[in-house]
Amino acid sequence: MDIAVIAYEGINPFMLSTPLAVFGGAGLSNDHRVFVCAEANRISTSAGITLETPHLLDAAGEADVVILPGWRDASEAVPPAIVEQLRSAHARDTVAVGLCLGAFGLAETGLLDGRRATTHWAAVEAFRDRFPAVQIDPTAIVV
Repeated sequence: MDIAVIAYEGINPFMLSTPLAVFGGAGLSNDHRVFVCAEANRISTSAGITLETPHLLDAAGEADVVILPGWRDASEAVPPAIVEQLRSAHARDTVAVGLCLGAFGLAETGLLDGRRATTHWAAVEAFRDRFPAVQIDPTAIVV
């Protein structure tokens, strides 16, 4: 299974490391190929670390699962290129995942309209205000 993790300018390194550790951690016996892709091959993190990503964003088009780790700011729109990758994943029956504030990116696609979703507890009201068509469940950890 190919799993694309979308990185972006200003990503929190912890948010990026979580899906990498879960799906591609050393010592895991699995057949997953986990790769990081971004709009540019070099991005800065919120911690001041510069990352080189081996794949550009369009590589997500070849994945079986596309993950948007927690978004950097609940009040900021996710870039159109990332939103389009999430829509494209859905259109080809690929699993699209938004972790924590990454749910904002999924909601921006319209894919969550009429569906139950959750996000970080501190951003529930912002999510509810911005995406009234989504059934936000503040008590859920995972949906």
